Amino acid sequence: YTIFGTGPFPLPKGRTERISMAELHSYDNLAGLQSSEHSAPALFQKKQIVQGIYESDYRFAQPPRLPTLRAIPGDGQVTLIWDDVADKFTREPLLKGKNDFEGYKLYKATDKHFLDAEQITDMYGNIIEKKPIFQCDLKDGKVGAASFAQFNGISFYLGDDSGIQHYYVDRNVENGRTYYYGLAAYDYGIEGKVVNIMPSENNLVVALDEQENVRYTGRNVQIVVPKQKAAGYVSPSIEILDNESS
Repeated sequence: YTIFGTGPFPLPKGRTERISMAELHSYDNLAGLQSSEHSAPALFQKKQIVQGIYESDYRFAQPPRLPTLRAIPGDGQVTLIWDDVADKFTREPLLKGKNDFEGYKLYKATDKHFLDAEQITDMYGNIIEKKPIFQCDLKDGKVGAASFAQFNGISFYLGDDSGIQHYYVDRNVENGRTYYYGLAAYDYGIEGKVVNIMPSENNLVVALDEQENVRYTGRNVQIVVPKQKAAGYVSPSIEILDNESS
């Protein structure tokens, strides 16, 4: 349920009042909530983030440009390729237009909501992040955990300077089974003297109708079914003939 409250304030004729509202959700230990301290650390952490956004006039960091993912099904494998829009054209308003792109994370699931990819928990045991099957990042010295900005004990993993690539072949698949792949470009966050901002990544959008059928997906999401080649299929080939007369 939703709780919304405000106090009395004057509203003379012709005057406009603007109201800011934040809706917060968290999983906290029931024993802590029922104690005299009303302990809700996960909720209070989210409140601090929202308060910071409000006090900075709703200016907050943006994730990189959204990449376009393509999936090519094969026999016992799926080949995934994507463009370099995020690499080249990302610009961060809070860094005066600097390109703060850092890398890619590729997620895989057999569930439309990517639930089986959600495997990373915070220090309170709440599922908070997806685990990628593949990650690559720039060779720029930004490696390991971004410990300057944590959320409930979780640090964003920036990579290990593996270098950027725009393809991945997934051979851990079963023919005839439906797989959902999502590609997220991420940045390296902001480590500053006044405020630290955790790295951010693209969302994975899969919209469903009332019958749980997929209506549409974001361009960084692909749905694919690997399968065997048809019986008698012959791969295309090219033969160059020498037509010179003897």
